[in-house]
Amino acid sequence: MTRLALLLRGINVGGNNKIAMIDLKAVLADLDYTAITTLLNSGNAVVSTTDAPENAERRVSKAISDVLGLKIETMARTHDELAAVVKANPFKRLATNPSHYAVAFLRSTPKADALDHLDADSYAPECWKLIGRELFIWYANGQARTKIGAAFFEKQVKVAATARNWNTVEKLLALTA
Repeated sequence: MTRLALLLRGINVGGNNKIAMIDLKAVLADLDYTAITTLLNSGNAVVSTTDAPENAERRVSKAISDVLGLKIETMARTHDELAAVVKANPFKRLATNPSHYAVAFLRSTPKADALDHLDADSYAPECWKLIGRELFIWYANGQARTKIGAAFFEKQVKVAATARNWNTVEKLLALTA
C-alpha cells in the first residue's frame, strides 16, 4: 500500500464546484481507498492505495464526474514525491511567509523552456521556478494581489495545474508519511 496525496483542482473556490469533504470521502471509499484523510475544505485528501498515482488521478476524476457530476482535475503525489518537493525548495531563504509561497502541482512535465518567454523582472518582486512537474511561486505581497496566479501559469505551460500554499504542502507531506 502506498500513501497518496490527492489534490483536486478548483473545488470549493468562490462557491464553485462544491464538494463536501464527507462526500469526497465516500467517493474515495467507493474506489476501495483506505485510511482516508481530508485536509482543509479545498480538495486535499490522503489515501492508502495500491493504485499508481496516474491511475488514481484518472479514477478519482472519473468517480467525481460519475457520482457528483463535476469535472475535476486530480493530481496525485506520493510521499517520496512530496518529500522531493520540500527538499528542492528553491526559495527557502526568500519565502519568509509560507502563506505567500505556493507550489503548483502540474499534470505532467512541461518543456524545460516553457516559461522562458516571460520577463520575470516585469513581475518582480514575485518570482517562480519550474522544477520537473512542480512550479514554485513566491507571492511577495500575497496571492490576493498577484498578476501571476496558478491559472496564469497553467496557460503558459499548457499543462493542468493546482496550487497549494507551503503550509499545506508540508501538512500533506506529514499525512502521507
